[in-house]
Amino acid sequence: MDILLSGSLLNSDYADRARTVLPFNLRQVPAFLLGSLFARMEEYTNTLPLTFWVGTWNVNGGKGMRTTGGTDRPIDDWLLDCAAQAKENKTNFLLGSWDPNKPVDVFAVGFEEIVDLNASNIMAASTTNQRQWCTDITATINKRGHYVLVNSVQLVGVCLFVFIHVKHVPYLRDVATAMVKTGLGGATGNKGGVAIRFQLYNSSLCFCCSHFAAGQSNVNERNADFQEISRKLVFPADLTPHGHDFVFWCGDFNYRIDMANDYVRDFIKNANWPSLMEGDQLLFSKKDGKTFEDYVEAPVLFAPTYKYDLFTDQYDTSEKCRTPAWTDRVLVKGRKFGELEWNEFSIVYYGRSEIQSSDHRPVNALIEADIHVTDERRCEAVLEDILATLGPSDGTVIISADEPNALYEPEVYSSVMGAMALLGEILLIRYSGAHLCVTFSTGQSALKAAQFDGTEIMGRVIRIELCLTDWRDVLDKVISLCRNTAVALSDTGAPLLLDENLISMHIPLSDPSASGLNDLEILEGEEVKPTAGKEFAGSLANMALSEAADVYAAGAHEWGLNEATSPDIIPIQKVPPPRPPPSRPPARPAPPKAREAVTPPVVTPPVVTPPVDPWAVESDPSTVSEFQPVETVSTLHDILARGAPAPVNWDPWGSEPSTFSPSIPPLTKPSFDTTVGSSEASTESPPPPPPPPRRRVGQQLPDVLRSIAK
Repeated sequence: MDILLSGSLLNSDYADRARTVLPFNLRQVPAFLLGSLFARMEEYTNTLPLTFWVGTWNVNGGKGMRTTGGTDRPIDDWLLDCAAQAKENKTNFLLGSWDPNKPVDVFAVGFEEIVDLNASNIMAASTTNQRQWCTDITATINKRGHYVLVNSVQLVGVCLFVFIHVKHVPYLRDVATAMVKTGLGGATGNKGGVAIRFQLYNSSLCFCCSHFAAGQSNVNERNADFQEISRKLVFPADLTPHGHDFVFWCGDFNYRIDMANDYVRDFIKNANWPSLMEGDQLLFSKKDGKTFEDYVEAPVLFAPTYKYDLFTDQYDTSEKCRTPAWTDRVLVKGRKFGELEWNEFSIVYYGRSEIQSSDHRPVNALIEADIHVTDERRCEAVLEDILATLGPSDGTVIISADEPNALYEPEVYSSVMGAMALLGEILLIRYSGAHLCVTFSTGQSALKAAQFDGTEIMGRVIRIELCLTDWRDVLDKVISLCRNTAVALSDTGAPLLLDENLISMHIPLSDPSASGLNDLEILEGEEVKPTAGKEFAGSLANMALSEAADVYAAGAHEWGLNEATSPDIIPIQKVPPPRPPPSRPPARPAPPKAREAVTPPVVTPPVVTPPVDPWAVESDPSTVSEFQPVETVSTLHDILARGAPAPVNWDPWGSEPSTFSPSIPPLTKPSFDTTVGSSEASTESPPPPPPPPRRRVGQQLPDVLRSIAK
């Protein structure tokens, strides 16, 4: 059915859980095995409790901590010291058994209105504030540990950053982002949502940040924004936020309090939060199932976060005098597998911080969630146990009796089938000669039936055998075909996503220049740093040095070298560069100038020698006769009309030309040999054959008809 609807099995619940829980080489096993594996997940998985910091702040177009006033508090109170201050001041919600000094594993920081929501930013939002906030947050949270940025995503004013501790980076994969616009019916991004998802160990996590429609009475629009963002936030493999093990959703939801402004302010002065929550629009919509269904929010024990005058503790005193409200919220959801509470979490802190640089106050929550870690060896053992008890895929047994046609007797047939019906659901019964074939709904029922082989019923010995006797070999073959045969390029556990500065090289090499890295400064135990004017990736340098060390180790092993026989490391010698190949001789160089003929004293007129062809065949010395002067040729027309000059014995590679032939053959029209590299003189080509006679179509037709007639 999944193939007919979507073209693949990747969007089914089994496939999603297989990608998350099962090892990499077992994710393509058949569906009938996945159900049995997931039913026994507790046998091969462990839980790892991790702490997640999730917060949201509408910064009203602010540009980071540099915009805060002199009397304002730094963002350390929001990012680092929120739980400690809550325990000290007895404010906000804090679980009594929680240790405020426990380090955070993942930070998810959401912002709204990170840029001014003007026309230019809505069309093409600037990322300057995003980069500045990323720098400020990184510098702040790294005071308590070493965190790296997983990813960030921005939709006009909505922005989300996710940071993770470096110790968890090797177990992080499948990072993806998505965004949805909801402003002006989905045309603009002044309102909308963004999300970042990834898999950590064997649990899938999704972090969402959104900004819903504003207005005191626009509750239905806010509910519609949530439904649209939930439906349109789609990741690779058709994953949605609700298809993850944990969903952390924060943002400026703009849900207001349906009470008069004076009553709301009186309840705030008296810190009467339960009475104030009775008018919360989010609480009403959630109970009606219109928004954030199955999401959990901790008790709200802090004052409304909207709307304040800038750099004061006073709620809105402008002409609009807006009613205070809890617009900024954080909610969490864990996915259930049927009735099983598989993904357990608890919100240990929920409160706000007093940063006054915006008309909103920042809100954050600390969540402790149980992340699942799969033990591959135990998973393989469970799979083998399942295969041993799975039974044949056809679920068919063949029943026979010691006496022929005994199974046709009504009493015997009723007794046998009554016993078979107790073992499982029967799908098909049919006779095959003197045998009775019974097909069960599962292979386990067929295995149970085969255990009653040799049972005596009404004085007859009943034989029960499996129709598919080699069913285990068939299953093993199916599993081997479904297993992923990809092999990792490296068996080391070194993380590949860490920053290059965290990876140092510890390969002793006596002569680093021998590996071809002459342009790198290499120190034992130090990281690779390129010299001035050169840019080399540290990972490539490590790879080259590792290969050089492997080559040396392989050579030492082959020649039997060890510490006893080779006290010193044999340096790798430089190989001199090969000599360049001899240059190719030029193609047919121009002939040198002919020597002036030495005229005998008796001859008075000067002699002009003819042009010499250097590629002519060497003439026979015995045929050389006395020199005779020739007439001077002055034009190319005369050369072509009168013929080519006599050949000369001349070596184009440096030998001296021979004596000219005194006898001049008759001048003929020259024929030039166009073959490249030919060392012989060109010969006269034969005249081309005459063209065939041209006939009209009417003249050729009788010849064609005569040939057909023959």
